[in-house]
Amino acid sequence: MFNMVKARNSALTGVVLLLGCLTDALANQLQDISFSALPGNRVEIVLTTSEPVGQPASFTTDNPARIAIDLVNTTSSLEQKVTPVAIGLARSVTAIEAGDRTRVVINLLEQVSHEIRTEGNRLIVSIGAGSGAGSMSATSTPTASVASSRNVPGRSGLSLQNIDFRRGTQGEARVEIELSDPSVVVDMRQQGDRVVLDFMDSALPPQLARTLDVMDFATPVTTIETRP
Repeated sequence: MFNMVKARNSALTGVVLLLGCLTDALANQLQDISFSALPGNRVEIVLTTSEPVGQPASFTTDNPARIAIDLVNTTSSLEQKVTPVAIGLARSVTAIEAGDRTRVVINLLEQVSHEIRTEGNRLIVSIGAGSGAGSMSATSTPTASVASSRNVPGRSGLSLQNIDFRRGTQGEARVEIELSDPSVVVDMRQQGDRVVLDFMDSALPPQLARTLDVMDFATPVTTIETRP
């Protein structure tokens, strides 16, 4: 069961959250996640795959603080989705298959500088000193945005709490989504002229299944639609 939030826009700011569905077996496989402490309150996280990997696509969010990495054409053979870390500013690593990829999300105490490099079948994420907390922002340039939430039976308590819209000081659109728990995994991607947000294992309350007309705010966003 899916819940969808659709927002027509050309600059989307203030959104967070998770991902979608599984596909057939793919060429590569995520086999292991390991980590080690480095001097200066830093941490190194190593993703090991069955085949060599190229430089992956990635993005960050500030609130909650996360680093998201997409491993395309890759499935996951990990026994558990969440790997606790608790070193430096890194809290945990979540790996979930979505479509033709596996998304790896590094959950942080606050957003930090980081470096991603590949060495054969190892992808190494070096996470440095903290740069201070801030509000989550994600920007894009499509003419429409879509956020969807996937409600999967078996894991209770996770849900979307509220969806709001604000006009920023620079005239930008801010779509603000409140979650019941910061551990919700979010997949944000562009699909044509839309930005798609998938929330896994998260319920959508009936009162949030609606369409908001925000054209009067004079921002690039005209509507925000939330639907199952």
